[in-house]
Amino acid sequence: MYVLLFLSIIVFRFIYRRYMPVFGVSNISGNVSICNKKSNNIIIVDARDFQTSSQDMIKGSQNIPLAYIRRQYVDIPSKRIIVIASDAVEKNLSIRFLQKKGFTIVGYSIRKEQVDNCNYELQYASKKNSVKV
Repeated sequence: MYVLLFLSIIVFRFIYRRYMPVFGVSNISGNVSICNKKSNNIIIVDARDFQTSSQDMIKGSQNIPLAYIRRQYVDIPSKRIIVIASDAVEKNLSIRFLQKKGFTIVGYSIRKEQVDNCNYELQYASKKNSVKV
C-alpha cells in the first residue's frame, strides 16, 4: 500500500513539473528583442539547444540550453528574466529551476523551429520518385 502511494507521488511530481504551466509567468508575444531594449534590468535567457538558437538568434540574449542550465545558472546576472524555449516542457523546466534558484521570471516566449519548405519538398519528391529494386 505504501509502495503504491510512494509511486503515485513520484509520478504526480514528474507530470506536474513537466506539463503543468508555471503560474504567474505570462507569455510575451511579439518580438522579444523589443522587450529587451525597453528596460535595462531585463535579460533574455535562451533555453533552446545550440543548433536551434543558432538558426534563430535573438540579439542580446544569453544562450544557456536546458541541459546546461544547472551548471551555468551562476553566469546569469541578478535581473528580471525572460525565458525563450522551443516547447512547453522546456519552458516549464527552465522557469521552475530558475525560480527555485531565486531569479525573477517576468515572461516567456515559445519559438518553434522553422521548417524549410523547399528542403522538405525536395526530400518528399526524391522519395516519391525513387524505385525500389
